[in-house]
Amino acid sequence: MRIAYLDCFSGISGDMFLGALVDAGVSPKLLEDTVAALNIGARLDIKRVTRGGISATKVDVYSSGEKDLPREVSGSNTTAIMLTNTNPLAV
Repeated sequence: MRIAYLDCFSGISGDMFLGALVDAGVSPKLLEDTVAALNIGARLDIKRVTRGGISATKVDVYSSGEKDLPREVSGSNTTAIMLTNTNPLAV
């Protein structure tokens, strides 16, 4: 049995973690089949990329045919509304 210890003192992104799993030896097909088995309309796009001379596996998550956006981008409108709403009773 192999054990991986993750020391994510400041967090970890899901897509980067999936890419690291593939680089560590997990079959990309296994990840794709597992996501498909969830039957939630999501799929993975797995490819090798090189950025700044560093090569890695990039995993993009697509939900309902669209690329999933990072939390800070997809929730930015909600955050702006919450910060500008001065009514303490509004939810």
